[in-house]
Amino acid sequence: MGLDLFIEAKITEKKTGRVISMDYDFSEDNYIEICYWCSWSFEYIRDGLIEIANKYSGNKYTNKDFEIPLPENALHEIYGYLLENSFVPENEYKWSDSMSREISNVENACKLRHFIWGLECIRHDNPVFVLNEIEKYIPDENDWKNLKANPLDFEWDFRIANSY
Repeated sequence: MGLDLFIEAKITEKKTGRVISMDYDFSEDNYIEICYWCSWSFEYIRDGLIEIANKYSGNKYTNKDFEIPLPENALHEIYGYLLENSFVPENEYKWSDSMSREISNVENACKLRHFIWGLECIRHDNPVFVLNEIEKYIPDENDWKNLKANPLDFEWDFRIANSY
């Protein structure tokens, strides 16, 4: 089996505690994908993400844990970590593997930065940000309208999903 690694989010209505997000591929837990890596060559990324999550949460999760809560305030450091690790040193460079590692890390860093920017816009009531990327994860039309109209009425939970 290979390593599947995700950074995921779940959207919950604050007033009722009802989860409004839904991932159609993994609908049992309603977390949606923000970033995804698929290969044991990203084991170092998994270990770094877990280390950062533990730093911000005070927990002691390991690479044997499948679901690791991720405090929102850790997202900026993870973004930086992904950028720092998007370059493969020459002594480790193998053309096909290194190219995919670099591209995956840069793409996921960009996705995460865009997502962080969106959360900051929500907090600062900035109408420039539109939640269009996540619309497909909100199956109920009324929930979608409420989220767009009142984004501060919802909270976001994050996790690292470590599947091997």
